[in-house]
Amino acid sequence: MINAFKPFMATISSSFSQAPAAHVHTVESLTRDVDIKPLHSHNDYWRQQPLFDALAHGCRSIESDIWKFKQNYQVTTAIATTTFYHDEAYVGHNQVFLRNNLTLNSLYLDPLFEFLQSTNPQISNIDPDVKHGVFFNSPETSLYLWMDIKLDANDTFEYLQPQLQRFIDQDYLSYYDSQSDTFVERPLTVILTGNLPSALVKAQPKVYTFLDAPLKDFKSMSNSQMVEVSKFSKVASASMTQLLGNEEFQTRPFSHEESVSLARFINIAHKYGMKTRIWGGVDWPKSLVYKHNMALIQMGCDLVNVNDLEFGSELVGI
Repeated sequence: MINAFKPFMATISSSFSQAPAAHVHTVESLTRDVDIKPLHSHNDYWRQQPLFDALAHGCRSIESDIWKFKQNYQVTTAIATTTFYHDEAYVGHNQVFLRNNLTLNSLYLDPLFEFLQSTNPQISNIDPDVKHGVFFNSPETSLYLWMDIKLDANDTFEYLQPQLQRFIDQDYLSYYDSQSDTFVERPLTVILTGNLPSALVKAQPKVYTFLDAPLKDFKSMSNSQMVEVSKFSKVASASMTQLLGNEEFQTRPFSHEESVSLARFINIAHKYGMKTRIWGGVDWPKSLVYKHNMALIQMGCDLVNVNDLEFGSELVGI
């Protein structure tokens, strides 16, 4: 039995409020008897409880938009000027909604590290190579944590390295060893998207931050190119419009030709050991969202982009 009872006290405030709300959570309280679902918590930071709500619904994948500011960076709106006092990565959809207390560490890295510490107690008779994750009923399953880089890619990458070091020291992060050409999965897999520091990532002897692969390009890439991409990417993503080339899908179920085309992208990714995420689908009406997402699941899409966690949970029928 893993030790998943140590609580994590989080102080969170909404992007639209300065009033903090305290929450006490454990891995057990969030994920015990919760089946893991092929869901990607899109814009997760907008939720009442970022990270925690997604875990409680069994989401395999969680996304945050990060803005790495220099110390005393200022954002001015028509209402006020906000000064960001620390050299940190702040989380939010755009700069208007950022707050000093909504950081990558406070919302995601701090609670995740505490959870992983609680599920991996220092006990002498436990195999040190076995690491337990944040899913109580499936501790061997890795959580995908996406960081959508909004500003300078290289500057953000350099900032992330010391922030992730505590996870690396405890062997909690999945990694690719370029010298032995091997991938080792651990409880947490970090994926970078948005502005990508590709050259810096690929230059690492051990890669702990993986790149979001360009799913839209897979049909035109050679075998050698795909092999290279698969070393540094565990998930490939693209928008629905990028894959289909138009927006006609927004008003009706997928045509046979569209389904065949989408399935081909997914199958290529799977052939090279990568999972898939397709975003930018319809949000309304719910009946069409249901048809599209069910079709994607049947095609083998690994991560379904969801804004509504309740609807997404009902969708997958688990």
